[in-house]
Amino acid sequence: MALIPTTQPTGGTTQVAWSPAAAAGDTFLFNGPEKVMLRATGVPRVVTFVAAGKCNHGFLHNLQVTVPAGEIVEVRKPTLTPDRFANPTTRIASMTYDSETGLEVAVLAGE
Repeated sequence: MALIPTTQPTGGTTQVAWSPAAAAGDTFLFNGPEKVMLRATGVPRVVTFVAAGKCNHGFLHNLQVTVPAGEIVEVRKPTLTPDRFANPTTRIASMTYDSETGLEVAVLAGE
């Protein structure tokens, strides 16, 4: 499991720093404004954001996102929130994959 670095926008533009997905999953620092970018090549991939807190209905459940082959998917608020997906002490969020093959991940600082 690797900690994906957060890319900071500079001068109004952001160069996305893609990281290959790790077989055991990945983590990222999640304070709230960050957004996660997912890019699949070859075949679709399923990314699971592991819940650390309950939803507004009082249930603890993960969030699954399908990334179509050849596309980039952006996941951020209101779908992805730190109160549900980040450890309240460390602010680290975790994600796992159906397979890491052909999947790249990036975390961008929010506005």
